[in-house]
Amino acid sequence: MILFIDTISNPCFIGIFDKEKNIIKSISYDITWNESSTLIPNIDNLLKENNLSYNNLENIVLVNWPGSFTGIRTAVLVANSINFIIKKNMTDIDYFSMYELAFDNKFPIIKDSSRRDVFIKKDKNSKIEVMENTDFTSYLKENKIEQIYWDTKIDLWIIKKITNIDYKKVLDKINLDNKKYLGAFYLKKPNIS
Repeated sequence: MILFIDTISNPCFIGIFDKEKNIIKSISYDITWNESSTLIPNIDNLLKENNLSYNNLENIVLVNWPGSFTGIRTAVLVANSINFIIKKNMTDIDYFSMYELAFDNKFPIIKDSSRRDVFIKKDKNSKIEVMENTDFTSYLKENKIEQIYWDTKIDLWIIKKITNIDYKKVLDKINLDNKKYLGAFYLKKPNIS
């Protein structure tokens, strides 16, 4: 069994897949600011509803960045804690790679960074940038971009947001790792006061 955890997207996704990477059961819900109180209970319930235990898991796949500082640390801690006990394998994937796989390399891919800016990957060969919201909307208008791939709260006139991730398609395209520990990764300093 494979446990797939994506707390970076909104809504978040937790899914159980069999060895052939077919989905058995999943849940999606708004996790914003509730990672520490909802992630483990929802994983527990998902396993119990399917008569599974943590020991049935062979790999934990975690979307590891970018996202909120606390949210990333919580998700990584949960995945590492589960794996510390079951001693199986772990795989991490970043949000932008997940979207590239899910949408067959269509761009731009964006993710909210804060109220003031977004993360953006403009094309296959570009680096991930942090762009202020005003610059981002100007970029979209100047380049006549009519659809983006996911996750921004910015009001973008007629821009179509593409948000339906096919997690099976992502799993089919990645190689599962045999990592025993995952580290948290951040693109920019946390905004902690």
